[in-house]
Order: sequence, then structure tokens, then C-alpha cells
Amino acid sequence: MKNHFSLIILILFINPKVYSAEVPLKMDILQVENRFLQKNLSLLSAKYNIDIAKALVQQSKLWENPTILIEQNIYNQYTHKVLDMSSEGQSALQIQQMILLAGKRNKRIQLQQISTKFAEYQFFDLFRTLRLELTTNFYSLYFTQKKLDALMKQIEPLRSLTKAYEEQLLKGNVSLREVSRLRALLFNLESQRIKLNTEALGYNASLKTMLVITGDTSVVAEYNDTNADWIIEKKQAELLEEAKINRYDLLAYENDINYQQANYSLQKANAVPNMTVGGLYDRAGSYIYNYYALTLGFSLPVFNRNQHSIKAAKMQIAQSKLNYQNFALSIDNEVAYAHEKALEIHTTASAYSNSILESTEQLQKAMFQNYQKHNITLMEFVDYYESYTNNTIAFLDLKLEREKALEELNYVVGKKLSK
Repeated sequence: MKNHFSLIILILFINPKVYSAEVPLKMDILQVENRFLQKNLSLLSAKYNIDIAKALVQQSKLWENPTILIEQNIYNQYTHKVLDMSSEGQSALQIQQMILLAGKRNKRIQLQQISTKFAEYQFFDLFRTLRLELTTNFYSLYFTQKKLDALMKQIEPLRSLTKAYEEQLLKGNVSLREVSRLRALLFNLESQRIKLNTEALGYNASLKTMLVITGDTSVVAEYNDTNADWIIEKKQAELLEEAKINRYDLLAYENDINYQQANYSLQKANAVPNMTVGGLYDRAGSYIYNYYALTLGFSLPVFNRNQHSIKAAKMQIAQSKLNYQNFALSIDNEVAYAHEKALEIHTTASAYSNSILESTEQLQKAMFQNYQKHNITLMEFVDYYESYTNNTIAFLDLKLEREKALEELNYVVGKKLSK
């Protein structure tokens, strides 16, 4: 009795239906996805990377700033003036402007524009990854809630039955063995419920974070079993073509080839020295007063002709092409695996309708009544109760695995698939 009393206390403190102060928020998958697009902080933050990259494109279009050099004598020993700026003192002014040759400016702009595409591809790939996490949490929460509901339909009458048998035990009408077996069955179901409730809390917390929902609200997942027979009609070749178009991480690898080619062109241009053009005015420091001159300057490519950077850039092109081929191959295998997996699970899950749960639940009630009427033995009752629990959870797990497999297929193809 002491152990049973402790169990009841534990149930009361853990049972979310007894002490839950959270406000339920019912949401289906479309509502979840819409809120995710509008509110998710990771997505909103990643959007700034695109704006940052565009700002850097504008920065790369700016010309180099001119350089100005002013020279003024400190002390004129003839006029005995400090900083003599009169016609008898010495002053000089020089201004220079660097001019990029070999199309360096345009090549830098092109390189930065390609980098902007990286930011865009990374954003959409982040969305693809987060969406998989979102839908996985949503469906996991829904089916965990369904398992909890099914368990509670077993636990509540079993609690009453166990309590009644404990009262009969005190009167000597039933055996301790029979009561102990009912207690063990109840404890096993309660343990499963606590485990599932903990899992549901975790899925709920993840969803609330992704949807930016405050802590006093609890998401209640709503779901209608949709027809996913479209997967039977989908061919792997068709899915592979869609993946090549919609997988932004693959497009990023392709963009890297363009980036390395543009960088190679820039490195060859960097081998050409830049030219500095300027003007010079010197009041009294040259062979004549008020000396004006035009200046031209450039470095001599004697030692550094940027030859090793050019060589490295050329190798980076070859490397990026191999990286693209390798990643494209991995996507082919991912799509093939995800398609076969989803097709197999869907075929298996489609063989069992939701009416199985209803008929099994009715049978469970009948078995419960038969045991109360002593039409079946305790062992038969316990065996059926455990079988019912295992079968119900296995059925819901199968439905969950189908949804997860379909979402995984969406993930590897890079888009939400349908008919």
C-alpha cells in the first residue's frame, strides 16, 4: 500500500492534465509553417547576410580615395619666420589618384556579386534544414500526444480497477498476487506515460522556440491524415532532376566554381601593376619658382608577378569542380535512399487504416468488462492490455515514420512535394 500511495503522489505531480497552467494553442501544419516563415529568429537573422553581401557589392564599386601630400618648411632662416607661407617661404602640394588597370575594379565587383549568391543560397538552405526540424518536431508532438491519449484511456479505468481490488484485498475477497499484478501493469503504463510526456514537452519546447511562442503557451498539434499516394507515381529520375534545381547547397557548390573562375581572372589581373596619376606644385623647392608637374607611378613587376596566387587560383578551380561532382553524387544517393524508404514505409502504413484504433479500443473495453465479470483470467486480461498498448504505440509510430520519411524526401529534393 505504501508503494501504491507513493505512485499516486508521483502521478499527481507529473500529470500535465492536473497541474498544467499553460494555455493550449491549437495549430495545424500550415499554420505552423506560416508562423515559422514570419517569426523564426534564425531565418530573420540569416536574411541580414544577404543585405550585408549586397552592401559589400556597392562597397566594391567605389573608387580608391585620392592621396594628398602637403609640404611646408618649419622655419625660414632668411625671413626668420616659423611656417613661412609667404612668397619667400617653401610650400609644396601633391595629389595622387590610383587607377586600377587590367579591369581589376570590374573583376572585384563580379567576385563580390558571386559572393552575394552564396548568402542567398545559404539562406534558402537554412530554411530547408530548419523546415525539416520544424515538421519533424510537429509530427513527433502530434503522434506523441496521440500515444498519451491512448495510454490515458487505459490508465484511467485501470486506476479505478486497481483501487477497487485493493479495497477488496483488505476484505479478503481477492488475492495479493492478483492485486500486485494489476499494480505492476498500472506502474508500467504510468512509466510509459511519463516517458512520453517528457518527450512531448521536449518537442513542444523546440516548436515554441522555432515559432517564437512565449513560455506560458503550449502547442497542441492538429493533423488530418492526408493521402500521400502521390509518392507511388514519383520516379527517382524525376526527383533527381528536381533536386538539381531546388537543392541550394548544390547550387552553392556550382556557384563556388564560378567564384573560383572569377578569382582566377582577378589574380591574373593583379599581376598587372596599378598606375598612380597625380599633380605636383612646388613653390620654391625646385629649379624654378612655382613649379608644376604631372606625376605617374607604378610598381615594377620584377620579383612579384602574383604568379603563385595565379597558380593557386587555377588549382582551386579544379578543386571546386571535384567538390561539386562529389556533392552531386551524394545527393543522387540521398534522393534514391529517401525515395525508396518513403515508398516502403508508405506502402506498409497504407495497409492499416485509422479504424484499427477504434476497433481495437472497442475490443479493449470489452476485455475490461469481461475481466470485471470474471469471464477471462487475470493473465488473459494483462496479456491483452499489454498487447493493446504495444500495438497502439507501434501503429502510431508507423504513421509517424511515414510522415518523417515523406518530410525527409522533401528535404533531400529541396522542395515540398505533392501530386
